[in-house]
Amino acid sequence: MLRFITILAVALAVPATSDAMDRAEKEPYDYHKSEAYSKLTKDQQKRMAVAEKRLKKIQAALHKYTDDYNGNAPTSLELLVPKYLDKLPKDPFATKESAAEKAEDIKPLLHSVDGRGFRYRSGRARSWWLYSVGLRDFPFRYDSKNNTGVGYVQGYWHGPAQFTFDVF
Repeated sequence: MLRFITILAVALAVPATSDAMDRAEKEPYDYHKSEAYSKLTKDQQKRMAVAEKRLKKIQAALHKYTDDYNGNAPTSLELLVPKYLDKLPKDPFATKESAAEKAEDIKPLLHSVDGRGFRYRSGRARSWWLYSVGLRDFPFRYDSKNNTGVGYVQGYWHGPAQFTFDVF
């Protein structure tokens, strides 16, 4: 079975510059070693570690779900409970204010856990967006100003519409 590479993007995937690609070939990006990480408070670093652990747990559950449902991602994270997760984890960066954001303000991502969980959007053919509400400008997966935020984009996405491709 083919697994797509998990990438990070906030709205649109932006091609990496040749400098960024050269660095990636030499050494994999580790946000722990970034200048941005060194500027975080100890509390933010702790919450970042918790968010990353919880995101990976949800990501694994999403892969299991799509394996069981012919490659289709769930329409909401709540569908992962109880078969794939005992309960949905809360986002350590979620606040009363972020929970109160209206769905129109965060389209196309959906709230989970009454606004205290991670943001999610499903797509087609093993595609989804999964994000924390915190540190929206942080270079979590790549050292790039164009790909920021704590979370993952899975599968093929292009612009405001999603396209899927046949893989041979």
